[in-house]
Amino acid sequence: MGRPPSIPVEKMTRIVLSVIAGEMTIAEAARREKISEASIGRWKAEFLEAGKTALAAGRSGPSTRAEQLEAEVADLTEALGEAAVEIRVWKKSAEGRLGPWQDLEVIRTEAGMSTSRFYQLIDVPERTWRRWQAKARCGGRPKGPWPRPARSAAADLAVTHALAHPAWGHRKVWAMVRHDGHVVSQATVLRLLRDEGLILPVAYQKERRQLAQRRKAAFAQDPTGPNQVWQLDFTEFETTAGGTWRIAGCRDYWSKYEHRFHVSPTANQHDAIDAIELALADYETLFGHPMVDDCPVDVETGEMLPVVTIVTDNGGPFRSFRFESFIQLHPELDHVRTRVKSPGQNGSRERGFANLEVWAAVHRRDR
Repeated sequence: MGRPPSIPVEKMTRIVLSVIAGEMTIAEAARREKISEASIGRWKAEFLEAGKTALAAGRSGPSTRAEQLEAEVADLTEALGEAAVEIRVWKKSAEGRLGPWQDLEVIRTEAGMSTSRFYQLIDVPERTWRRWQAKARCGGRPKGPWPRPARSAAADLAVTHALAHPAWGHRKVWAMVRHDGHVVSQATVLRLLRDEGLILPVAYQKERRQLAQRRKAAFAQDPTGPNQVWQLDFTEFETTAGGTWRIAGCRDYWSKYEHRFHVSPTANQHDAIDAIELALADYETLFGHPMVDDCPVDVETGEMLPVVTIVTDNGGPFRSFRFESFIQLHPELDHVRTRVKSPGQNGSRERGFANLEVWAAVHRRDR
C-alpha cells in the first residue's frame, strides 16, 4: 500500500512565508494545501526559531570574509523572510502601498548593503526596485487599489448564504444571491467565497475518495492473525485528586491484545508516536526481534511492504506532519484514518477503552 509523499522543504517554506506575510491565514493554508493547521503552526514556529538562531550566530564575530558574508545573510533571514513575501504579495495584489517597500529599504540601510546586492538577495527585479525608489523620492504612490464594485455589492448576501449552508458550493450560493434580486456572475461569487475562506478546495472530494479507498483496502480482507491491524486512540481518566490523564495505546484488531499504554497529561502527536513506539518495543519483547525483520519484500520492485496497518480517527495528532513522518520512516507500518465522525470504524479500540473504564469504576467502588 503506497504512502503519501513527504512535503518538500521548498513547499513548506512557501506556505510559512505566505502565512507570515498575511497572504492567507493558517486555516486557509491548511484547507488549500490539505495539511493540518497544527503542522503549519509548527512550521511557522520552527521557521522563526531558526531565524533567531541565525541572528544569534551572526553576532558571534566571524573571522573570515566568507564567514562574515554568511553571518550577514543569516542576520537578515528572519526579517527578509517576512518582508520579501510582503513585497511579493504587494506586487500581485491591489492593496499595494509604499509601506512594505519602505520597511525593506530600512532593513537595507541598517545592514549597509548596496541596492544592487539587496534586490538580488530578495529576488526582486532591478527595474522594479529602481522604480519604487524613484516614486518614493518624488512622493508618488503606486497604482491601486482598484475598486471592486461587483464583489463588494454581493459580499453580504453571498457570505450570509455560505455561512448558513456550509455544504453548498459557489453555484448554489450564486443562485440564492440571484434569487434575492442581486445580479452577479458565478465567477464573482467564487472569487468572493475563496477570499473569505468559505469554499472547499477543488480536490476536496478527490481526497475524500482516496481516504475511503485506503480504509477499504485496510479491511478488504479480514485479518487472519495478530499483528496485521492495530487500532490507536486516546482516552481520558480523571483522578480522585482532580487531575486528568490521557491514555494512548495500540490494540490488536484480531487478538484484542492490548499493548503497553502511554500515559501523559497531554494528547498530541508526540504522545501518539510514543504509544506506537511502546507497541513496537512490546512486539520485539514478545517475538525476540524487531518488527522490521518480518517485512515482506516485493519481488518486482524490491520494496519492503508494511506488516501492520495503524488505524486511527481523524484527530489532530493523527493528521499532523510529525506523525505521518514517523510512519514513513518505519517501513513495517502503514496508517489509515477512519471516516469523519464515524467512531464505529475504530470500534475495537473504543470497546477496549470502555472495558478499561468499567474496570476503573469497579476498582474505585471496591476501595
